[in-house]
Amino acid sequence: MKKLILISALLFSFNGWAYSETDLAKYKVLNSCKGCDLSSADFRNTDLMFGNLSGANLVFANLSGTFLAFTDLRNTDLSGANLRNANLSDVNLNNANLTQANLTDVWLRYANLSGANLSGANLTGANLESADLGNANLNYANLSNANLRGLNFTATTLYNAKLDGAKFCKTQMPWGEVNDDCEE
Repeated sequence: MKKLILISALLFSFNGWAYSETDLAKYKVLNSCKGCDLSSADFRNTDLMFGNLSGANLVFANLSGTFLAFTDLRNTDLSGANLRNANLSDVNLNNANLTQANLTDVWLRYANLSGANLSGANLTGANLESADLGNANLNYANLSNANLRGLNFTATTLYNAKLDGAKFCKTQMPWGEVNDDCEE
């Protein structure tokens, strides 16, 4: 009896480490799966445009090269996710958790990242032109060589953030002023 309980406990403990096959099937059919568990799922180079994954668990998911433009990712947990080279134009990431996410060379033009947690995220070379990062947490984030033109940084925290080589032009800074230094 003890062995049966131990085996059952081990089997159920591994379910928390992988995505739900049912949730994945639901998303593939409906292009919508609010609050789904898709943690550690592999969506490399997939077209997920116009989808609805609000409130979903995408922790450690591989979304590199994925086309997510116009997708609803509000309140989604993308901590530790790989989004390298993904297209997230016009995406809604309001209050999303992107802690330690890899967003290298990601396209986030016109994205709504207000209230998002991007602490420790790697945004090297990211295009954030005209994105909204108001009230976002960018502590310890790497924004080296990122395009930050026309970005809203109002009330954003940038403690120990790397901004080497970042391009600022018409950027609303956290302290309220607009940066008009538009070097080409």
